[in-house]
This record gives sequence, structure tokens and C-alpha cells, in this order.
Amino acid sequence: MDITTIKLHKQTKARLDNLRFHKKDSYDDILQRILGILNICRVNPEKAKSKLMAIEKYRKRELKKRNLTTSHKSLIPQQNPQPY
Repeated sequence: MDITTIKLHKQTKARLDNLRFHKKDSYDDILQRILGILNICRVNPEKAKSKLMAIEKYRKRELKKRNLTTSHKSLIPQQNPQPY
């Protein structure tokens, strides 16, 4: 596998960190998940929304297992979406 380095703003890194499922998730894992959902969204927005809901449900369950605080933001867009 070829690996490259990219520069990110600290705010962007923090937003990616908020999308982590597991401590072991790499930024590549997170970006692959995001890009997969974007591809689904192009074809079928409703399917993308249900995928996001399933991911959010799994994520909440995992966070609860680890007794983490609510510092992680929701993946599901709210009425007035806040950036991650």
C-alpha cells in the first residue's frame, strides 16, 4: 500500500477525530467511510441517510460501552447543522 502525508488544519483533524468509531481507526478509515457515504448519497440520498443512522446507532452504543462523554458529535444532520 502506498502511503502519503497530507496537511490538515487542527480543526479539521479534530472533526475527523470526532468521527472515530474505535481508537484504532486511522484517518484513512474515517475518510473511506465518509467517501463511501457520499457516493451512496449521489445515487440514493435516502439510503445514505439510513446508513448514517445505522452508523450513529452503532457509534452511540460503542461510546456508551466505553463511558465516553458527549464530546463526540452526532453524525445525523440536525435542523441547523453544526460543522464537526
